[in-house]
Parts: sequence; structure tokens; C-alpha cells
Amino acid sequence: MMQSQLTHTFTATFRWSFVLLMSTFSLVSWAEELIVNYNDGSAVIERCRFTLDNAAPVVIDSTTGNIIAQVTDPDACGSTTPVPPTVTVTPATATINLGSSQTISWTSTNAVSCSKSGDWGTGTAALSGSQTVTPTAAGTYTYTISCTNNDGSASDSSVVTVTDPSVPAFCNSIPTFGLTRDTSYTAYAQLTNEAWPGTINEKSFWSIPSNQYTALSFVAGTGSGAHFFEAGSPAQGPSAGYVVKISQCPGDFTRDTTDPDVAFCQRSGASPTLRWSETSQAGFCKLTPGVTYYLNIAHGSVSSDNTTYTNACSSAFCSALFQRSQ
Repeated sequence: MMQSQLTHTFTATFRWSFVLLMSTFSLVSWAEELIVNYNDGSAVIERCRFTLDNAAPVVIDSTTGNIIAQVTDPDACGSTTPVPPTVTVTPATATINLGSSQTISWTSTNAVSCSKSGDWGTGTAALSGSQTVTPTAAGTYTYTISCTNNDGSASDSSVVTVTDPSVPAFCNSIPTFGLTRDTSYTAYAQLTNEAWPGTINEKSFWSIPSNQYTALSFVAGTGSGAHFFEAGSPAQGPSAGYVVKISQCPGDFTRDTTDPDVAFCQRSGASPTLRWSETSQAGFCKLTPGVTYYLNIAHGSVSSDNTTYTNACSSAFCSALFQRSQ
């Protein structure tokens, strides 16, 4: 019958993982119990688990503070059933208004280490804890915690839906394609220094960060006109293709070809022209006087089925320029 002894200095951490070289045994982890891998010389490694309330074979030396495991045979070990970690993230789902915060909490059992991923970034995480998040745009956000030990891994997520109470409720179902709003300019008058629709042939220059969009709010008036988008000033960054749309929803770049009044509210290309009118006209986006709209602008394109956005800005930001052309 084989016999061996494993010794490790007791610390206040209560959790560690190491391999004892030059031995057929290895101390795997500690979490108010001792787990030992036993190799009987074959390819099979048996697992032994001991708790501190056993008088034997686990002993703490009161003089040295060492933990001592006496192993005589794997058949005499405690439970050999693997115990993977568990992790629970709360709340599982939540809905908050834009500008509000949500606290995400998590707890784990039998875990040696945890990490976070998703919309709060990646990195290490405590075995239990909480973090408050404040999304900066309407949309759906996922926050994930993953934990591991020597027996396996587990993960759980919290999904937070952010709605903007300042826009119509139907805007919350508009796909965002993962884009976020650049808030450098949020109103048409803020960028152009003029109320909508502005002076004919007046140009406005600015830049839009890659994978972000500009949404300029305005109140529709009477009449008709057009805005022409083109390559911006080189000082504003490299040029890229546009997708532009007038919508009651910020960040809406979808296209509805079934309704003639809105079919031409979305245009795309290297130099698109977006025509608008208070009356129904072929090739024009129909606007209702007195209603608040957003002129949404991004460097990219949207697939015909409104499922995919392709970014056209290969730099950190790209230039943008438009003018009222009629």
C-alpha cells in the first residue's frame, strides 16, 4: 500500500492551486476542503477530496500552521465527484431609462477565478461583487461573468435594455447595429447655427468617430428642399461613404421601401442627396410640420434587409460635410 504526505503552509487566503513536483500526488485547490490528485502509476488520475472536519487524514499542525494530508490509497479518499463552479448574475434582465444607472451583482461558489466580458469590457473580476453601469445610448447591453476552477467553468449574464423616454416608444425596437451616438452635436441648429432647414448652399463641416453616428434634432416646418452630402475637408479626417436618414428616432438607419412617404428618407453612397417635403412627392421624404425629427448621419451602409451595418470609416474618425442644396 502506498503512502505519501503533502504539506503546505497555512495562509489566510484559504484558496490556492499548485502542483507538488517529484511526487505522485498534487494539491489542486483549497476552499475549506483539500483536493488531491492521486496517480497510481497508470494513465488514470484519481481525485481525493477531504474536508477539515475530518480527524484524518487532513490535519493542521498547531505549531507550524502547516496543513498535512496523509493519503494511503485512493479508495480511502473522500468524494471524488468533480465540483465545477457556479455563478449567478443579477438582475437577469432589467429595463432602465437613458441616463439612469443599473447595478449588476454576481456571486459564485467553488470558483478559483472569475472574469468579466461583454458591454462592461473585459478583465478579471472578484469571486463576488457588483458594478454600476450607466449606458450612454438606448439599446440592449449584455454583462457577463465567467468563473473557473479545476473541475470546470460557468458563466451567467445580465441583459439591460435602455430606453429613451424623449423619443417615441417605437424607436426602442429600431436596430442599432452596435453603433453609438456621438454627442458632440445633437441638434441641427447647434451644428449649423441656423434653424432647420438652413440657408441654401451653406456648408457644415465636422467629423464622426468610426462606428458612431451623428443625430441632429430639428422640428420640421413647411416647404420642401434637399441636403447634399459630400467629402469633407481634409482637416476633418479622411472621407468615407455615407448612410443618412431623416427619422423620428435617433440612430435609425433602416429603410422601408414599402411606404412611398418614407422610402426616400434613407439614402447612402459616396455623395448622397436627401430630398424632403411636407407633401407626398415621388423621390422625397415626407415630413409632418411641427414634428421633431433627427437627421441621422454615419459613415457606412445598411443591407437591404436592414440586418447588417458595414462600417466605411477605416480611421478613428472620418470627415463629414453637407449643405442645403435647394
